[in-house]
Amino acid sequence: MKQTIPFDEMDRLFESMRRSMLGGSWMAGDTNLRLEATDDGYLVHADLPGFESDELDVRFDDGVLTIDAVHEVEDDDRSRSRRIHESVRVGADVHIEEIEAEYHNGVLEVRLPVDEAHDGGHRIDVN
Repeated sequence: MKQTIPFDEMDRLFESMRRSMLGGSWMAGDTNLRLEATDDGYLVHADLPGFESDELDVRFDDGVLTIDAVHEVEDDDRSRSRRIHESVRVGADVHIEEIEAEYHNGVLEVRLPVDEAHDGGHRIDVN
């Protein structure tokens, strides 16, 4: 069993948070997630080999994209399962009705279109 030094775990968590806020890719367990800024929003890639599309639960709520996946296999004398739970915060006004997701050859691709009128925030005039 691998022993983790508390500061190593904290560094890993901070690195994951930094990348989720600034974009990029990171490894979390055996899932590779990539968040890319595009001209019309964001594109999230998740490597999820071995799952079927009906085993994926993809949700967007309160600025967070969450991916849950469960794959269960039952043999004659035993059963196995593989579970994945990943989430990424998107700091923009996403058009929820226009989110699209596709799953092909073990890769989930989620398109998150954003409001072009909001390019990083709303300017507030000071009187």
